[in-house]
Amino acid sequence: MRFLDNHKVAYQLYNLSIAGMTALQELPDWMEMFIKGGYRYRPDLPDEDAKKKYEEQRAEFKQMAELVNHEENRGFPLLHAHTLVSTWGALEAAVEDLLVGILCNEPEVLTTPAFSRIKLSLADFENLEKDERMRLVLSEVSRDRGQGGKAQGVDHFEFILAPFGLSGPVEDDLKQCLWTMHNLRNVIVHRSSIADSRLVKACPWLGLKAGKPVIVTGNQLYEFHRALPIYVSLLARRLGTRYGQTVTHPELFFKEKNRKSSGESG
Repeated sequence: MRFLDNHKVAYQLYNLSIAGMTALQELPDWMEMFIKGGYRYRPDLPDEDAKKKYEEQRAEFKQMAELVNHEENRGFPLLHAHTLVSTWGALEAAVEDLLVGILCNEPEVLTTPAFSRIKLSLADFENLEKDERMRLVLSEVSRDRGQGGKAQGVDHFEFILAPFGLSGPVEDDLKQCLWTMHNLRNVIVHRSSIADSRLVKACPWLGLKAGKPVIVTGNQLYEFHRALPIYVSLLARRLGTRYGQTVTHPELFFKEKNRKSSGESG
């Protein structure tokens, strides 16, 4: 539920940012119209000081409007990149929180073969709270199963979901979409949005060239926006199978699980 809420808010803020910046482009003209219509900016100041303040403010608004116009012509790449990174991070956190919750409440999972190979410092382990211990265990299993953290896209999650009985098939279109999103996220975060040979090789359908800027388009962001809840819905259905429930509406399933775990009744 936290993921679904974060996902919704992230895209609401994205749309509000676009609307706000677009409106900002009109501010210099609006100020000019108000002044010509008799509106007096800063009436508490003498005429000359008020006029100076007006010119300073108008110049500032004009500069901001030019910046917005520049970003709009480029397709708001920075805003798209920030939204992509934020929403992918929310998905990673959601999957981690899910599995840590299972480990904390179902310790028998720790006896499965996937957890028998990991090595931890006993001193470090003892100094942590229970949920922190489970996060440390999970990170070690992820490193072991995820090829040293090199798995991308859906595989990034499916490797670690497997020991919990929560892995399964993913449709090719969804898998490619999440694969693309994860690879773009890594280049945005680690390469300052400059394509490298790894991204070019991993996502040839993007038509990118190494050393060139990576621009996340509005259409791409929309596809990622649709894909993330679909994958979460898939995980919800797998959870339903694990706990013997039929999941039709994942958001209702998550709410029910939260209600029961908090001890609510009715």
